[in-house]
Amino acid sequence: MEFDILIFVFGLVFGSFLNVLILRLPENKSLFYPPSSCSTCNNKLKFYHNIPVISWLVLGGKCGFCKSKISIQYPLIELIVGFIFLYTIDVYSLEAFIYSIFLALSFSLLFALCIIDVRYLAVPSFTLMLTLIFALIYTHSLDSFKNALLFAGGAYLLKALIESIMNIKAKSEEECVQVMGEADIEIMALIGALLGVLEGFVAIFLGALVSLPVFMYLRLKGKENIQVPFIPFLSIGLAIAWFFPTISEFCLDYVR
Repeated sequence: MEFDILIFVFGLVFGSFLNVLILRLPENKSLFYPPSSCSTCNNKLKFYHNIPVISWLVLGGKCGFCKSKISIQYPLIELIVGFIFLYTIDVYSLEAFIYSIFLALSFSLLFALCIIDVRYLAVPSFTLMLTLIFALIYTHSLDSFKNALLFAGGAYLLKALIESIMNIKAKSEEECVQVMGEADIEIMALIGALLGVLEGFVAIFLGALVSLPVFMYLRLKGKENIQVPFIPFLSIGLAIAWFFPTISEFCLDYVR
């Protein structure tokens, strides 16, 4: 029990770091300098202003200097990453503990990438690759590496095929339609590495299923040309398949 609390606290701390990463990385700013400061009054925060979750609660969600509101995003991200660490890190053996740390890091970075993708419709390629590398370290399996290549290659071929058909009549590069980004392909590789072939297809299907209401809503509103980030949907599919394996089993049994 005490060890679970320690893992959760460590997750909160990493979540606090991810808050910085989400804000600074897309703008190519240093993650470590300058120190954290209030976005309204620019006062440098004291160390006791940066205690995950607790500082936000004690300060009432306001800056300790100018009393301007602090987004609830900060404690929410910290809490979510804390629970990711709690539910992914395995403490039953030293080897399992070490490898599962990389799983927790992979899922946490993926969560951060989802938020960045929603905000900027683009994700940092280095962080994305790091997320995949952490997943491969966790699995430390040649089959997982092969599955990652299989899913990435399959996604790339599907992307090329669909785009070549849809863009036959395009007269310029500006008129060409892009159905899938390079980042989406890497996320599919991540799914293949963690889940394998069958469960990986289930995760992608679930992600597409979750995205349907969003695309239907945009179509009804006449906004079908709006670019929608797909990484969050793929990530939701992965999370469902990973944390709720009975859903994957149900889908596979239904197909069989």
